[in-house]
Amino acid sequence: MNALVLRLPATTTPADPACPQAAEPGSIAALVPRVRSGDRHAAAALLRQMQARWYRFCLAQLRRPHDADDATQEVALRVLSKLPRLRQIERFETWSFGIAVNVCRESRRRSTRHRAADVAAAEPAAAASPDAASTTEDLAALHAALADLPPRQREAVTLRYLEGMTIADAAAAMRCRPGTIKAAVFNGLRTLRRRLAEDPR
Repeated sequence: MNALVLRLPATTTPADPACPQAAEPGSIAALVPRVRSGDRHAAAALLRQMQARWYRFCLAQLRRPHDADDATQEVALRVLSKLPRLRQIERFETWSFGIAVNVCRESRRRSTRHRAADVAAAEPAAAASPDAASTTEDLAALHAALADLPPRQREAVTLRYLEGMTIADAAAAMRCRPGTIKAAVFNGLRTLRRRLAEDPR
């Protein structure tokens, strides 16, 4: 099969800091303060916006759909419970993925302790909101290749390319140095390219 291309997010022109703009109604920036003030409708809207992205990340880390479902629900619960303590609202997305990183690490540790899961035999599933140009077969190949990466590389590649985070934001989510993320991404992509190029399909 042709090697699957991991697409970088489209570049955008940064806003002029001298001309701040109000957050769009319904945007994450607008919803987070309302959730912190106890608005349940805003909380439901925020979860609707973020759960598909959390699920996509968790699925890439854990591979099994039911594990990803459980992890996503745990991420949502922790985000809502910890949100009042978030100091920088503009860092919400990075902060929430930091929670997702921790939840997935805990899930892997439990899996290692309690069951010898045959990850290679797990049925692959498409991410909650895959790129329209990606086929189910390509997504299955990508998740299979990601599953073979060491956990740190898998986390870094997923945050950087599937979620479009900057190196700095991925480092903040994973609580490590940017240089560590750069090395993990470099090594992870090299392994992914080799694995996908070797796929016989």
